Amino acid sequence: MTTLTVKRPNGKIETVDISERFPASINKAMFENIKKGTKDAGRGDVLEATITHKKSNMPKLMTEYNNLNNEGGEGYVPEPSYFEAKAEFKSWTETTTIK
Repeated sequence: MTTLTVKRPNGKIETVDISERFPASINKAMFENIKKGTKDAGRGDVLEATITHKKSNMPKLMTEYNNLNNEGGEGYVPEPSYFEAKAEFKSWTETTTIK
């Protein structure tokens, strides 16, 4: 999820969700372009972008399962819900702010 904090010309601070338009997130160069475009259009100042990523250790668990049960080959690997139900499964969110 990616949101922008924008200070509008009337002084109001607004949070705008841009996740749908930028589903793969944004980088510093993209942020600078958005910031410039918003200011040039007279729509306010973009103060920051907040990017939230959901992370988990599922790829590691899937690799371990494959190595153990398929001898590292391309065999059957269960659905994600199988790994989510395991005690070893961990998930977390990481947040990055671009200013």
